[in-house]
Amino acid sequence: FFSPMTTSSKEEEVINSEDEDEFNGELEEDSTEDDSDEDAKPPAKKAVTPAKKTASKKEDTDKDKKAGKTGNKQVIKGVENAEKWIYEFLETKNRPFSYINIVDSSGGQLKKTIVERVLESLHNAGRIACKDLKKQKIYMARQDSFVVPDTSKVASMEAEIKALAAEAAALASQNKSLSQELQHLNNQISNAELVTDIEHRAKEVAALEARVQELEGGTTLIDEAQIARITALYDSTRAAWRKRKRMAMDMVNAICGDNRRPKELMEEIGIETDEEMQVTLEGTELATKKTKR
Repeated sequence: FFSPMTTSSKEEEVINSEDEDEFNGELEEDSTEDDSDEDAKPPAKKAVTPAKKTASKKEDTDKDKKAGKTGNKQVIKGVENAEKWIYEFLETKNRPFSYINIVDSSGGQLKKTIVERVLESLHNAGRIACKDLKKQKIYMARQDSFVVPDTSKVASMEAEIKALAAEAAALASQNKSLSQELQHLNNQISNAELVTDIEHRAKEVAALEARVQELEGGTTLIDEAQIARITALYDSTRAAWRKRKRMAMDMVNAICGDNRRPKELMEEIGIETDEEMQVTLEGTELATKKTKR
């Protein structure tokens, strides 16, 4: 019906301390909550108590102080409000709890004394179930208060869950595909940029078409004098190239003599030859005119 919860040593100490609290009554509770008033009173004879119980009282006081730090949460006041909160909590969680578990779960909104009182009241009224484990009591929601659906309804709900899960998976896949498409579209140029690029390309095409028409029309683009100047510059440049190449090779051969190959010296010095650069005098001749060598 339920799985009993194991109690730790701290919980046992808390339970022992609660028994003593019941014996001492409200006087001990007031003394633990207001230490400043107790310090102001004249010293009185204190009863000798075991060290273990004193330590457990201190732990209870520290627990109460920590539980009191609720932040924005407000302390639940009144037995009716506490009863409503505890009953709804047990109905929602639907598992066994000790009164200490409920106090901790409230986050400091409920005191231990009010929780114990409300739990006993709810149990006596038959609204919740209780199991006495000698050292502590376990409280839970009554299982007969829950409506258990029949087998056919459960099967129908499971089928509906599977259908909804498949629909969710399909929607997730569709969402992923649309996200990728959106990202691709966002990376494309805008319409304004596209219009500007089209206009620029159209101007380039018009300029090239005009140039083609000019060339095809037989228009003289350069006169004979300019052609002669370009040819003369070309010839002088080739002659200087040939002369300097010959002078460089003569110096390399003179340095090497008969004891060394010219190629080794050029590699050591770092001279780049025409062959290495894949350039030759013959390959640079004008196609329209043969120059003299």
